[in-house]
Amino acid sequence: MTQAKSGGLVRIHYHGTLNNGDIFDSSKEGEPFEFVLGSNQVIPGFETAVAEMRVGETKEITLSPDQAYGERMEQLLLQVPKEQLPEQAELGMSFQIPLSNGQPHVFQLIEIKEDFAILDGNHPLSGQTLNFALELMAINPEAG
Repeated sequence: MTQAKSGGLVRIHYHGTLNNGDIFDSSKEGEPFEFVLGSNQVIPGFETAVAEMRVGETKEITLSPDQAYGERMEQLLLQVPKEQLPEQAELGMSFQIPLSNGQPHVFQLIEIKEDFAILDGNHPLSGQTLNFALELMAINPEAG
């Protein structure tokens, strides 16, 4: 059995659930998910778990927010005047807004009040404990 190593392209099936049993993502009905180990393409806890696996191995992991998308940050909730929104704005719509450092960041419209709207720049899974069932399908020792 081959073990995954940094720089290797891995193919993995995963099934992700929240603690209440809700499924937030899964590759089981399609092609395995591919990523390069050590390239920061996935959340830290997911990458660490896969790096310890061998082809054909399955495992179940639970990731705390600090191993996944982090804790929710109140400073990423913005209250903006309603007139600053596009006329066709609706709940769930995403906007790219520069942060104080000038870097663009995606915010989602989560609430519309009479005079203002609330945009949330947190990842939808931030603050959540994530559970994954993993199966390492294949490893290419050198990516690309």
